[in-house]
Amino acid sequence: MATPTYTTITLVERGNAVLVTRALELFSLADVDPAIANIIAFNMADSIDTVAQNVLADRASGSIINGTANTGSTNVLYGGTATTSGSLTSSDVFTSALARKTTAKLRSNKAIPRKGSLYWGGIHPEVALDLRAETGVGSWRQPHEYQSNENIWAGELGTYEGAFYVESPRLFSDKTGADRTTSGTTASATSASAATVITFTSTSGLNVGDKVSGTGIATGAKVTAIDGTSVTVSIANTAAVTATTAITITPVTKVFNTYFAGQQALAEAVAEEPHVVIGPVVDKLMRHRPLGWYGVLGHAIYRQEALYRVETSSSIDFV
Repeated sequence: MATPTYTTITLVERGNAVLVTRALELFSLADVDPAIANIIAFNMADSIDTVAQNVLADRASGSIINGTANTGSTNVLYGGTATTSGSLTSSDVFTSALARKTTAKLRSNKAIPRKGSLYWGGIHPEVALDLRAETGVGSWRQPHEYQSNENIWAGELGTYEGAFYVESPRLFSDKTGADRTTSGTTASATSASAATVITFTSTSGLNVGDKVSGTGIATGAKVTAIDGTSVTVSIANTAAVTATTAITITPVTKVFNTYFAGQQALAEAVAEEPHVVIGPVVDKLMRHRPLGWYGVLGHAIYRQEALYRVETSSSIDFV
């Protein structure tokens, strides 16, 4: 046997906790214990999924994962004719052709499948919608309409083109695509030290993450919140923003990450598996009961040849 390839993984403590009070249990009209157990369990799943995905994803330059600068997957495919994340438009959606190409690339890289002959595919529901809506020869929908329609009724992808798909709303998405139609200017604006709240006559078509430009608006500013016709922009003011300042908001295409992986794509080191922890009751009247989850683990990309990231938009480009 040849010398194995080593990957350094830094172990990190992960966890979260809540303090359940006796008063809450006694005065609540609902049974709070099952609800709290669900909240803790979902928080653990959300947190661990995010930690692992941060390693898989190609995040902002200089981001640190487990104490090391993250590069994410170096094997990237894009929807449509796009060649970068910033050139993706709303029509560059996920297709069967991309699904076929990705699994073909993994096989060419001699990546070992995850389940039988199938690779793992992690996909956002809004991306999966485009694949399920695809029609015509060579599409996902055709064999399901003419042979087995269970997946259509269930609204799930199942197994397709050499991969088994797992849909999750936790899959990374961000407003990093191409600019879309430009919106209008302000009706009025008020300035503050850390943020500017701008009132528009209409915010139709605007979303959190869209670009903001104008006098007094720092380069790269984006919409951080929308409340009715008020748009909050987190900026560093370079000049006073007044009611007559012309502010332009440019909608940006939302980009979604879809992952395909075989064995050896992601390495995990675990000192203590994430699990639910019931903390000690130190209150003399036993009113305060801590409950949470805890784990010590770390992740790192092990073999790039076994991992592909596909960046696309979605036809339902919502926030």
